Amino acid sequence: MSSFVTGVRFCFLIVSSFALTGCDQLRQQIASLVQSKTPQESLVAAQQAFSEGKLSQALERAEPLAKKPGELQPAFALLAAQAYARMGKNDEALGMLGKALEGKAVESTTLIVHPDFESLRTDVRFLALLTHHGARPSAGAAPAAPAQAAGPPPTQAKASDSVSVEIGPGGVSAKAGSVSVKLPP
Repeated sequence: MSSFVTGVRFCFLIVSSFALTGCDQLRQQIASLVQSKTPQESLVAAQQAFSEGKLSQALERAEPLAKKPGELQPAFALLAAQAYARMGKNDEALGMLGKALEGKAVESTTLIVHPDFESLRTDVRFLALLTHHGARPSAGAAPAAPAQAAGPPPTQAKASDSVSVEIGPGGVSAKAGSVSVKLPP
């Protein structure tokens, strides 16, 4: 009988050690979530998770702060948009990208060639978003002249011969591979 009791105690110790190890990991995860961090520290942590390919973890850190007003809201929104785009969640990516553009976290002309947004390049909503946040006349400038008159030079971005975008007073012209799109202003 004593060998049976010894065996039960041994099994209990093994099971207990695994359970405690699991508790320690859970306790560390809870502590990291509860631990107060500055927005800058949270952004760095989210960027690190993103660069390590931990897209869900990056979103967990970035998305709540992308929805909360603050100085770094546009940066969090851009990071969330990148993660969503890489995950193939275009609707969510476009929503966050709109916040990033409104907060001037990124220029619209750089987005057309940004590798994280490759899946969005042929999405009409993406091009419309770029047009809406593209080159605009400055406050106090004269209204846009008719198409035949000379206007300000268009803003251009080009990654290669297969991808280019031109944003100007006449709208957006974009080319990605064999797809060409022209949107009015």
